[in-house]
Amino acid sequence: MFRWLRRRFGVAAPRVAVRVQLPWYWRASMTALLLIAVLVLAGWMYDAGSRLAGYNRQETGEELAALRLENARQMSELERLRREVGAGEGNVQMARAAQERLVQQVKDLESENNRLREDLAVFENLAKERSQPVVSGVRK
Repeated sequence: MFRWLRRRFGVAAPRVAVRVQLPWYWRASMTALLLIAVLVLAGWMYDAGSRLAGYNRQETGEELAALRLENARQMSELERLRREVGAGEGNVQMARAAQERLVQQVKDLESENNRLREDLAVFENLAKERSQPVVSGVRK
C-alpha cells in the first residue's frame, strides 16, 4: 500500500494534465455579466438609500431649474440697473459741470459788479465835485 501511494503521489508519479472545464471566453463573459449585475445592484441600492434619506432627484432638478431662471432674471435686472447707473452718472457729471460753469459765471458777474460799483462811486464823486459851486477858486 505504501508503495502504491508513493508511486501515485511521489516524484515518480505519472504526469498530470490540468485542463479548464470552460473556455476563457465563457469565463470572461460570465465575469462581465456578474460585474454588470453588481453595478446595477449598487446603483439601485444608492437610489433606494437616497430616497430613504429624503433626497428626491426630481425635486432637486426642478429646484435647480427654478434657481437658474431666477439667476437669469436677476442677471438681466443687474445689467439694466448698471445701464441706468451709467446714464445717471453721466447726468450727474453733466449737472456738476453745468454747476461749476454757473459758479464761475456768478464769480465773474460779482467781480464785474464790484468793478462797476467802484466806477459808479468814482463817477458820482466827479459829478458831485462838478455840481458844487465854485467859491473863490475852491470848490466845496
